[in-house]
Amino acid sequence: MALENIAADLRYAVRTLRHSPAFAIAAAATLALGIGANTAIFSVVNAVFLRPLPYVQSDRLVWATEFFPKFKRDQVFAPEFDAWRKQSTAFERLEGYGIGIGVNLASENRIAERVHAGHVTPGFFAMLGVEPEIGRSLSSADDHLAILSDALWRNSFQADRNILGKHVALNGVDYTVIGVMPSGFVDPSAADTGVWLPDAVTAKSIVPGRGMGFLGGVIGRLKPGVTPDSARANLEVVARNMDAQYPAPWSSSHAAAHVRVLPLQQQLTANSKTLLSILMGAVGFILLIACANVANMFLSRTVARRKELAVRAAIGATRSRLAQLLLAESLVVALIGGVAGTALMLWSISALAFLMPAAIPRHVPIDARVLAFALLCSVATSILFGLAPAFRLGNISNRRRPFSFRGALTTLQIAFSLVLLIGAGLLARSFATLMSVNPGFNPRNVLVAELSLAPVQLYGPSQQADFFRRALDVTQRIPGVESAAVTDESPLVTFQSLASGVAAEGHPPSDAIVVPVSISPAYFHALRIPLLEGRDFDNRDREGAPQVAILNRRLARLLFAGADPIGRRIRMSDKDPWLTVVGITADIRHRSLDDRVWPELYQPFEQAPTPWMTFVIKTATDPQALIPSVRKAIASIDRNQPLFDIESLETRLSDSVAQRRERAFLLGGFAFLALAIAVAGIYGVMSYSVARRTQEIGVRMALGARRSGIIALVLSEGMRLAIAGVALGVAGAMALTRVLASFLYGIRASDPTTFVSAGLLLITAACVAVYIPARRATRVDPMTALRHD
Repeated sequence: MALENIAADLRYAVRTLRHSPAFAIAAAATLALGIGANTAIFSVVNAVFLRPLPYVQSDRLVWATEFFPKFKRDQVFAPEFDAWRKQSTAFERLEGYGIGIGVNLASENRIAERVHAGHVTPGFFAMLGVEPEIGRSLSSADDHLAILSDALWRNSFQADRNILGKHVALNGVDYTVIGVMPSGFVDPSAADTGVWLPDAVTAKSIVPGRGMGFLGGVIGRLKPGVTPDSARANLEVVARNMDAQYPAPWSSSHAAAHVRVLPLQQQLTANSKTLLSILMGAVGFILLIACANVANMFLSRTVARRKELAVRAAIGATRSRLAQLLLAESLVVALIGGVAGTALMLWSISALAFLMPAAIPRHVPIDARVLAFALLCSVATSILFGLAPAFRLGNISNRRRPFSFRGALTTLQIAFSLVLLIGAGLLARSFATLMSVNPGFNPRNVLVAELSLAPVQLYGPSQQADFFRRALDVTQRIPGVESAAVTDESPLVTFQSLASGVAAEGHPPSDAIVVPVSISPAYFHALRIPLLEGRDFDNRDREGAPQVAILNRRLARLLFAGADPIGRRIRMSDKDPWLTVVGITADIRHRSLDDRVWPELYQPFEQAPTPWMTFVIKTATDPQALIPSVRKAIASIDRNQPLFDIESLETRLSDSVAQRRERAFLLGGFAFLALAIAVAGIYGVMSYSVARRTQEIGVRMALGARRSGIIALVLSEGMRLAIAGVALGVAGAMALTRVLASFLYGIRASDPTTFVSAGLLLITAACVAVYIPARRATRVDPMTALRHD
């Protein structure tokens, strides 16, 4: 009987809503926005945290390392890894991977290209439970053998199924291709790996039993029933035994190291947890705002239907039976909103791919869990906003109390909206502050391109300077190129080398970390970095000439404390030659806009040659248009030396702040969506209030009330709701926006400007929403109003 009643109620709800299409569409659309936003973010959370990694029994895979507090880094030395494998009883197997490197890949009749090479121990793929799609995996006896990624195989070798047994040259060394990994395989050590090589980790040591060789990381498969904590305890015992048997020469730092064992999925997704938690909270607020809005709409509709409900009650319908009828209507509306919200999610999901960690496949699958979440949201929201009119059934004839309840819901909408607005405002202000930072160089019309010379047999130190000298000569002759330079420390890229212990002659050594940069003479001109004192490098500064250096202002002040450094001598260690300071240049933010200014020491590239260099090319026109010409110019010298990461410096600068920009944009979009729903809610509540008070307004106008007074009356009522919501929202934001602190630059999470601006924006929007029904109230005809029911 109960099921029959529910079915009958649902059919009646559909018929009733069909007669009120405007109401049904407005309510369903409001819910669709909230459900769609929640389902979209949940689908990312599901892909990142809830779905297993794409490896066999991935719940038993862990990441193991030793953490060195002194250096604030994770590291596993080769001897420790060797001991872990031999002595640990917690793992079925342990495998390691080396630090990935870029290599020049060349093969028959092809121009070389740059690819990322990963070094793995022979059992690495078998431990993950993934085997090559074509060919075989690595084995312990492998040497000079390679496995290709599916993307490299398809893009560079045209999916040649006869690739097995063919040779490729990596940095001039021949390797035989023995396999191709399956499509969709993602290397947990580096997502962009194009080729895998065997890395036989050995315990070559500087003292018996201990070595300085190290791995990029270690991944293990736990034995059944073993937890990460017990595995960590087991590895710590092995580490202590190693320390006791072979005291390390770095014992002071090594003794402080401690073993860490984490589930692999936790390690790969650690950087995404905070951001996705914030976004889930944001869309949760949007859903609550949407529910409050629709609850107000249903309250108004319930009051309008009070005669119908009274008749049903008079003929025997109980209060619970009427509540069930109203809940059926809310369920139908919520299900329509859920279907529309799921469609919105499917349409927008590709825009959220940037939230996926690099080591997890960068697509967001829509599985049964996501669809179940959408259904759960629909049912939960139907209960949330459907209970409001059900609870008010006993007061549907009371004109004040229902409005007070609707006012409370509106106040909550405003409060939630303000929290989101303040959060988005903080990220936006932080991003604006970051973009106002002067990097110290001008990226406009500058093309950058990386190049790494290989093999070393052809390009030893004496040939490196000659190659780049010739490359600069042919590049300079390209039409549209104003100047060209090279540097071994590319702008807006992590430093490749650091030095400490720089000393000025006659001064004690400084323990500051210094960045040594090798550059060609036109470098400062290409980036328009001001030379403050002295001279730039020129043709005099060649190999065999007196060695010279240019300091940035920060290093000059650090070493000479305001004294004139020109003509003074410095060196980086007792084994290095003295360098004569010939110039002082302005400081730049080398790695990123939010990084500090580092002490930098510039040397002529011919006196400090390196095999890796970045071309910095100042152009008179769009730098992107010159990319083919630059590639052709470099290939004319050696076609086996490919340029890579070639792009305009403006693009690189934009990419360096892309994550901050996308966070601000996404949270800002959610905040303005919440604002729009909340403002619509204020408008709806005030419109209903004006309609319910038509007689009162008519009487006031009949007694001589002015239009301005009527407007002020309605505005004051709406503004009380807005101000109460803003006060509640500010209190909530003070408590909640602290989680954004790690994402902010240059401002505090309690930034008063953002709080005030967001509050004023919301009050202004609320004022506009209230003014429209207030203005409509002044057009009421007193005689018509007195007859209004």
